[in-house]
Amino acid sequence: MDKPTKDVLGAHLALWLAQTEKAPPSVWQALQEWRFKTTLSGQPPTSQLTASPSSFVCAEACSSTPAKGGAADLKGVGYRASDLKRAGYSASGLKEAGYRLSELVRAGYNASDLKAADFSASVLKRSGYSASNLKEADYSTFVVMGAGYTASDLKRACYSASALKEAGYSPSELVRAGYSASDMKATDISASLLKQAGYSASDLKAAGYSPDDLKEAGSTCI
Repeated sequence: MDKPTKDVLGAHLALWLAQTEKAPPSVWQALQEWRFKTTLSGQPPTSQLTASPSSFVCAEACSSTPAKGGAADLKGVGYRASDLKRAGYSASGLKEAGYRLSELVRAGYNASDLKAADFSASVLKRSGYSASNLKEADYSTFVVMGAGYTASDLKRACYSASALKEAGYSPSELVRAGYSASDMKATDISASLLKQAGYSASDLKAAGYSPDDLKEAGSTCI
């Protein structure tokens, strides 16, 4: 391996400090000066910083284009994605530094982090994230459906029957997912369709369908 540059050695020191948060003031001063020089492309520092180690490193790492001493350099000298996550690096920064999705997943980035890094819902599904994870990340119901999750997956994630119907799931898929007659009534599905799907007259009555609705559905036991 080539001899590390001073910038890379400075990046090593920055990461170590971020993880240990144990350094004398003189080291902090040296590190602050190094950070200014790398971010200002060689210009001298113009002020003093009082940031903590983690936020100090994150100012470099969370940018979308890592500069000298950033995520790309740290990857080049063998740091794992989990090391950089502990130091405050974003999933976006690590993605641009060349880390693979599988490495980001193992590092513990959540679905929101990966969405911010422009990973699609279908890619997250293949990586093992649940419909609940994607819901927390604020992917739309339509996008979650398009990623290949079933109506049952979404029901387990506490999506409403109405949300699923609006996204494009069919009444039969909602029935198979286990939504109750009351849930289905909230989607404005008729009693006739629910009866055809296998709901009993008692289910429909308990859901609040009127005697006329049940009669129209062909029920003889109202």
